[in-house]
Amino acid sequence: MQSHFHINEMCDVHLLALSKLQNTNRSMRFNPGNGQGFSVTRVIDPVNIVTGKDFQVGYADRRVGDPAKLVADATMAK
Repeated sequence: MQSHFHINEMCDVHLLALSKLQNTNRSMRFNPGNGQGFSVTRVIDPVNIVTGKDFQVGYADRRVGDPAKLVADATMAK
């Protein structure tokens, strides 16, 4: 299973969702993804590299009610 999406795949996902909307005239929510979660650090580090901005990140304890792990269910998108 892939651990990332290529931008072309994200474009395809958006075009398929638009087609579904046009064909059914029904708005729906889809979570594109691969069923794997990513840590905040894993997302922030590439942003630093791509933007060329080395910004400071603050860390704090999890807030009450925050889940330890959150992964979108991409079943409907598939």
